[in-house]
Amino acid sequence: ASHLDARRDEKALARMYLVSTKYLAAVTMPLVLFTVGCASLLMRTWMGPNHEVSAWVLRIIAFGYVANILPGAGVSVVLGKGRADLQMIAGVIATISNIVLTIGLVFVIGFWGIPIGTAASMFLSWAWFARALKPVLGITPGHLLRVAVMWPTLASLPGFIGCVALD
Repeated sequence: ASHLDARRDEKALARMYLVSTKYLAAVTMPLVLFTVGCASLLMRTWMGPNHEVSAWVLRIIAFGYVANILPGAGVSVVLGKGRADLQMIAGVIATISNIVLTIGLVFVIGFWGIPIGTAASMFLSWAWFARALKPVLGITPGHLLRVAVMWPTLASLPGFIGCVALD
């Protein structure tokens, strides 16, 4: 990313961002959908019966994990461009929103506010970061999702459905 930025090759940087995110999605989406789909089976195998609450927490946190992993390619690109401020702001957003959402949701819905607030804060941070990359790379969040995330997710759905059926 640094080399491409030094050459001022914005087109190659944008392509690297999209392709790298697609590779991340190609690995992350099947793993996350497997985990979400088979959470009860995984918890029963690991911990024994009567861990349904743990299975639901696993599902929620695994879903949030998507928003924690997929920005990784964008982080590498902004660091290569000398824009560490974007990653720092995204981290601050994740931290503050996690605290606020978790505490707020615990008072509203109880225990479930903890995993939901954590997962939601990851998505808020990713949403901000994806929008912040638009002026830097010229790629909108919608374009990123369509080009890099949609197809790995759709390709993972038959396996997800199989996991849900097994579960």
